[in-house]
Amino acid sequence: MVALNFQTESEPMWLNRGKFLDNGGCGYVLKPRFMRELGSGWAPTAPLVDSPIKRLVVKVYSARQLPKVGHGTKGEVIDPYVTLQMSGVSLDERTFVTKTVMDNGFSPSWNEKFAFPLVASDLAVLLIRVDDWDKVGHDRIGHFALPVASIRPGRRVVTLYDKSQRAIPMCTLFCKFDIER
Repeated sequence: MVALNFQTESEPMWLNRGKFLDNGGCGYVLKPRFMRELGSGWAPTAPLVDSPIKRLVVKVYSARQLPKVGHGTKGEVIDPYVTLQMSGVSLDERTFVTKTVMDNGFSPSWNEKFAFPLVASDLAVLLIRVDDWDKVGHDRIGHFALPVASIRPGRRVVTLYDKSQRAIPMCTLFCKFDIER
């Protein structure tokens, strides 16, 4: 049993929405077979022998139409960077960050590749965040979360959502996903 505060939009809520994304958000996802079978010997700290996806490789190409967040200074241009965070069992959890593209929120380009080795891909959720770098912190521009089991290989345009879970108009991230089974 998990308790989530539905009154506050935060990272745990984004991951929750991402986990239930592949079934239309109906609120039910069947546990993977290895968790349903008695005597399977599965433990969160032990790697699975038959994980459907052994490795996920994500290449972040570019973004477009990234908005200024909050009350930015007039004339200020955002300095975006992308964070890729894998959530799931502890052996799968990893975070990668792209370089910061200075003064380009209209069409920043990264062309960076990151690999996530996976031991329980059925339980993994990928959270993609785009933030604005500042000397005194960062501002969240947009995010998108999805279960790894729902990812299809190839180049994809990812729609970004704001902190209230609304799609940001015209704001997208261009990525390529490669899956090793």
